[in-house]
Amino acid sequence: MNSDIMSARQQIILRVLRGLVAFAFVLFGTLKLIGIPMMVDVFDHVGLGQWFRYATGVIEVGACCSAPGSSGPPLWCSPQP
Repeated sequence: MNSDIMSARQQIILRVLRGLVAFAFVLFGTLKLIGIPMMVDVFDHVGLGQWFRYATGVIEVGACCSAPGSSGPPLWCSPQP
């Protein structure tokens, strides 16, 4: 997105939405990694084993920490206007 055509309000809304999505990925990925019983049951039901729960958790947390959308630093390292 081009910051020249986005208003300040749109930029703030976009930052808040990105932050919420990043928080959700970190939260649910962490819940998978620490082994919350609900997550363990879900992955037992899927039938692929607990290794898949760990892999999914690592991917969720890793994706949030390394890729803000296209390229560049993580979401929380975005330059402030």
